[in-house]
Amino acid sequence: MHNTSIASDGSRDHRTISEAIREAPSLSGSPYVIYITRGNYYENVVIPKDKKNLVFIGDGMEVTKIIGHRSNASGFGTQDTATLVVLGDGFMARDIGIVNAAGPNGNQAVALRTEAKQCVFYRCRIEGYQDSLYAKRYTQFYRECEILGTVDFIFGASTTVLQNCKIYCRRPNPKQHVTVTADGKDDPGILTGIVLHNCSILATKELREAKPNVSSYLGRPWRPYSTTVVMQSFIGGFVSPQGWSPWNEGENETLSTLTYIEYGNRGPGSNTTSRVKWGGFKVFNNSKDVLQFTVQNFLNGSDWLPSTGVPFLPGLM
Repeated sequence: MHNTSIASDGSRDHRTISEAIREAPSLSGSPYVIYITRGNYYENVVIPKDKKNLVFIGDGMEVTKIIGHRSNASGFGTQDTATLVVLGDGFMARDIGIVNAAGPNGNQAVALRTEAKQCVFYRCRIEGYQDSLYAKRYTQFYRECEILGTVDFIFGASTTVLQNCKIYCRRPNPKQHVTVTADGKDDPGILTGIVLHNCSILATKELREAKPNVSSYLGRPWRPYSTTVVMQSFIGGFVSPQGWSPWNEGENETLSTLTYIEYGNRGPGSNTTSRVKWGGFKVFNNSKDVLQFTVQNFLNGSDWLPSTGVPFLPGLM
């Protein structure tokens, strides 16, 4: 069931996503469902603060795509490059691709920027190179999504869990390293961070075949209290044995204040014996040490996710 629908050929209620958002009710107390039929929608879409509880449903992440091209290289500030910006609380997207097609030479080029409470993305693909997913702030849940990028491509200062997602590292520009995450926590007193739970961290064919080899890391600290947890996930063998990178070579002041945790991972890149020896990096073997980072405890997920109909695992596997 949907409230309105979109087709780029004009055969539905609206031709563009932006038009459908303009006509959606403000401050809706219940979900307002916008069905976006298969096709490529070349637009930069903003969901304003007053458009609460909007739901986008597509025909599949590979066939319903929102595509933008804005980038740092073409004169936009990082946050203004986003193809889709979500400011309205309670937003949900399902079966949609969100693409920034600026390419690797665009430098920072965001596909999705989210700064709204209780956002959910289910079976979506978020695709770019540098800075693909800007989870800027508030509570966010990603389930069975695909995230593609090169440098800092999951970043922000939000309270975010990615569960059962496939994270594809792409080949970056020469002299660049791959860094999956760059959490921006700068206040130790608030509960924020990025959690990857039962995800698969994989390399695209182009990255696997890159010569010379590209160094790839699970993350680097954008801000002093950067918090990132990789737990019960598959880590591909392309990830550097040291696992994590400083923000810049030789910058050591954040390495004792950050919180980087690995727990119960698998795959050829999951061996932690050669990991960084930083004060803030921990390998945990006891489940009680990571319970605070589950969907239930980190997001209070059992309070609000059931109403979305999206599957989730509240605790550990």
